[in-house]
Amino acid sequence: MDEQRCESLLAEARALSSERRWQDAAGRFAKAAASLASAGRGDEAQQAFAAGGDAAWRADLPDLAMRCLVRSRERLDPGSPLRGVRAVQMAGVLMELGELGSAGLLLDEVEESEPAREVMMVMLDIRIAIDLHLGRVGRAHSDLALLESLVGEDAAPVLLFRQGQLATRLGQFTDAVDALSACVALIEGRDAYDGPRGAALLELADVACFREDFDDALGLLEQAARAWERAGRRSGVIRVEAARMALLGCMGVVETLTSGLERGLRFAKERDLRLLEVELRVASGVCHAARDPQRSAAQLDRAIGLASAMGANTLRGKALLMRHDNAGGDREALEQACLDLVEIPTWRSRAFLALAQVLGTTPGGRAEALEICATALCRFSSMGLEADEARARGLLWRLAAGK
Repeated sequence: MDEQRCESLLAEARALSSERRWQDAAGRFAKAAASLASAGRGDEAQQAFAAGGDAAWRADLPDLAMRCLVRSRERLDPGSPLRGVRAVQMAGVLMELGELGSAGLLLDEVEESEPAREVMMVMLDIRIAIDLHLGRVGRAHSDLALLESLVGEDAAPVLLFRQGQLATRLGQFTDAVDALSACVALIEGRDAYDGPRGAALLELADVACFREDFDDALGLLEQAARAWERAGRRSGVIRVEAARMALLGCMGVVETLTSGLERGLRFAKERDLRLLEVELRVASGVCHAARDPQRSAAQLDRAIGLASAMGANTLRGKALLMRHDNAGGDREALEQACLDLVEIPTWRSRAFLALAQVLGTTPGGRAEALEICATALCRFSSMGLEADEARARGLLWRLAAGK
């Protein structure tokens, strides 16, 4: 391919990126990069492969993203700081593929290389996300403290988002809303941050769901979907739809159409986006619970199996709990959910309450049920979850009365 054609491809790719047509842009960048490499223009090829990897990641094409990033990294000098940048980007792709262990190891290698401050911040951001999937809230908290020390007093969106996300997991909902709302306000009107804005709004919807402010949650989910659409990120839109459908299912809206979930599942499976697939299968299981219990159980069991294979303890624990609530489950499954969610008091308290219900009907299990239910009650009270607290109080009364 001649030089003029290479330049034309690069110009097309940049124009497509500005329009957020990420899949087309990724293809153009990758083609131009390969031609530049063949022509011996190594530095330009490296940059084009990097741009192709970023566009492919935004287009939810993890295989192409990984190939481009690897080829970009191969063309960098051993001492180049950009090698750490590429490794962090690769770890982000591996996370979406559900390769949480491999992603974590890659980030640990980056940390050992003592990267520049900016690279360290992105590395910590991704590692916090991985740790939350693994259920390692304690380590995520330590990484957040390190991230705070690097950011200083600058209220960076990434810091506010992770602060809010971690606070949600810990049941510190006022702190979560403050941080996430500040994040949304900080990036309002900044086109480059449409994706992060969608993620922050989705987290705010999660808080509203915990508080059972369902109308607020649905409104936030609608805003999140619009933000992800503007960002050109279909996976983000699908993730919001999964959350919306699961919420409607929990609200008892059994007439809910599930065609969007089926399309989302095909999308996730085609592109091997395993984390997204688990979320979609959980949502499908919740939506089908009232109409088709057998299908609900199958979807939730598949979600549990996928999460187990990835080591995604948080997702598995939630899926096990949803399996019990919507399609039935046993004591052993709920005990595993409690272990998976041991560092996440919001969800673990709900798993405790479900386990107390099961133990209360088990011969000789009432004393343990009372203890577990009382623990859940105290936690719900401290988190300000009034509806959960009322359910726990009612169960405690029935257990104490021998009913």
